Amino acid sequence: MKWCEVGPEKSLRNEFLSQYLLQRSIKQEYVHVELNKENFKEEIQKIEKEYGAVRIHPLLWGVASQSVSKAFRELIRIGSVDSITLSRGQFWPDNFFREAVVQALTIKVKNIDVSQMGLIVGTNGVVRSLAAALVRLGFSKINIIDPEDQDAQEIIRNLSDIFFNTQFKNIPKDDLTLLPGVHGIVANTLLFDVHESFLNDLYYFNFLKKGGVVLDISDVPVEPPFIHIGKDIGATAVLGFEVNSYFDKLWVKKVFDYDLDLKDYEASLKTALEKAPYNKDQYQKVLEEFQVK
Repeated sequence: MKWCEVGPEKSLRNEFLSQYLLQRSIKQEYVHVELNKENFKEEIQKIEKEYGAVRIHPLLWGVASQSVSKAFRELIRIGSVDSITLSRGQFWPDNFFREAVVQALTIKVKNIDVSQMGLIVGTNGVVRSLAAALVRLGFSKINIIDPEDQDAQEIIRNLSDIFFNTQFKNIPKDDLTLLPGVHGIVANTLLFDVHESFLNDLYYFNFLKKGGVVLDISDVPVEPPFIHIGKDIGATAVLGFEVNSYFDKLWVKKVFDYDLDLKDYEASLKTALEKAPYNKDQYQKVLEEFQVK
């Protein structure tokens, strides 16, 4: 069976997953298909005819949700579709990332306190799924901050229309270092070598409660500065490859009806991602500035 990811760039994780499955006698082939927001709706139906399953790059999760049948009301309301899978002769949109976040936090964080505030950093395609996951866990107060205040305000309006019993609030970017330590969990969706000035303010962690949770969705580096510094101040860390291992387990079960050994897959994925290149000079610069080894 041929499967693909559509998006602007090829995913190292998907290449690894394909090889991992081949080594376990799961016959399949992974292909990357370059798509963007402008041509997604036009091309996706053609792609569905060629592949048995389609994974979608996070930058396109929003536009993908606008392209599905109105029958899938929940996914349209959330505004995030990360996969399309073939079942009983029909293609079905899905959101595995939301459930992956729920499972990862439930299992890796003992006694998570959902009465505390949550903070999400960024407004990209992942944020809606992250917010939906936190709501499902029971968080009722979620703040969102982004280098572009206007983008954060827009997503706040959208999420408030969806989750009526949850209080969403936009934190202006200039207020980041003034926030009190009232957040029990902080989830970062921004790459460490982008928005350098903004992220440097994030690394002070003045907004995080003592013993709080830090989550970063990055695959590479495996332990970005946000996680590295968070662990240094005593936070409980959930890493991107851990969440994405849950994603892949859920997806593989749905597509191939095969149960991944989560512990083995997670360890193997980590080893593969640790070999990937990243801006080590920038990484070291951040650690030195914040006096972290």
